[in-house]
Amino acid sequence: MLNTQDGVLHQLLSLLDAFPEGMIAITVYCVGVFLVLLSWYLITKPYSAFCTITTLILFACLVTPTVSEGSNALLSPAICGLLFGILTQDHNLIFLNAAAILYVIGLGLLAGYFWLKFLEQKHNTSSK
Repeated sequence: MLNTQDGVLHQLLSLLDAFPEGMIAITVYCVGVFLVLLSWYLITKPYSAFCTITTLILFACLVTPTVSEGSNALLSPAICGLLFGILTQDHNLIFLNAAAILYVIGLGLLAGYFWLKFLEQKHNTSSK
């Protein structure tokens, strides 16, 4: 009985060998980020202003790419580079990763502002 279960597990895991390792890591990362953002949105949905801004900040922390070097840096978010810079006291790494996160937050806030202005203008023209 044990050998058949071992064989089934081996066949199942050998299926993953057909896909490149980087593709699996990116897929797991993207699905994980999507699930975290969806969960956060559903938790904070009753508080609309809090929900919008914190979801944007969480998105920026999870999705902004890092400026670190190395083989694992291609996939890690900037928050990992920021924490690594804090732990190693590398001020350039801290500044660059924090600047990247703040840049994404700023772009998101700017896009949100223009989106609200567009909706307000659309509502004003439709009510006339």
